[in-house]
Amino acid sequence: MNHAVNTAQMSAFLRAWHWERHAVRVFEDPAAFTLFRREELSGMEAALQKGAGFFLPDFSGPPEDAVEEIMRRRLAPAPLARAAFGEQALKTAALLGAEQYLILAAGYDTFPYRQPLWAKTLTIFELDRPEVLADQRRRLEEAGFSMPQNLRYAPGDLRDPKWPQALGPDFDPGKTTFVSFMGLSHYLSREDLGALLGTLNGLLPQGSSLVFDYPSPDQPEFLRSLASGAGEPMDARYSYREMERLLSDRGFRIYEHLDAGELADRYFALYDRANPQKPMEAPAGTCCCLAVKK
Repeated sequence: MNHAVNTAQMSAFLRAWHWERHAVRVFEDPAAFTLFRREELSGMEAALQKGAGFFLPDFSGPPEDAVEEIMRRRLAPAPLARAAFGEQALKTAALLGAEQYLILAAGYDTFPYRQPLWAKTLTIFELDRPEVLADQRRRLEEAGFSMPQNLRYAPGDLRDPKWPQALGPDFDPGKTTFVSFMGLSHYLSREDLGALLGTLNGLLPQGSSLVFDYPSPDQPEFLRSLASGAGEPMDARYSYREMERLLSDRGFRIYEHLDAGELADRYFALYDRANPQKPMEAPAGTCCCLAVKK
């Protein structure tokens, strides 16, 4: 598989690991655990143990503690916080009348397969490259999940300017839509992110909303090194004012915005109280944003 698939799998692995290991959770995703065979989970944990010196140069504990330390101090906080933020915003949008949910670069997102009652009125579109969607569906079917009636797979590539055509005839550009592209902006240049926002402005009606995370100037260097090593360099970082201007120039205004500390305060408090000796660190360098089309 290519690097992007591996990155998407790692995000799902983080959610699966958190679900299996902790009783008090930042984000609830029981379906993520079913995506992987036991040997795959063990293999990913072994790879993290082997890379402990890269993730945590100061780590000196036993190897069996390395994964827990890497997860809570480095890898897990940002994916867990952005997932919690995104689905909380989705629920609010659905209750306010959104009719469509578009997940860009869906990867191994399991929301359609564990959707609550409030989501049943949504038509959900998952857009990603064909091989990613096919692997996701295969894994979920092997785990016993059937495809939800309100889910539409949209095989396409966001690098193709004509990607909206992949949404097919069921996508209605006149309906209020909630769009999620968590994790994506880290790997886009400023020009590419601006082009994506411009396309979404042309695709969506007024009142539609976007939820995404983005890298702030204090993004940790180890994340940038890790991404570069995987063939997915992280080149762009944004201040709040820069992101606000980028969105405003393309017809969106910021409705809600949380930086790393605010994400930790909102989503990690219960977990940290349950695990006072091993708290979850704030997702340094990550901001989450909810924006609405003017």
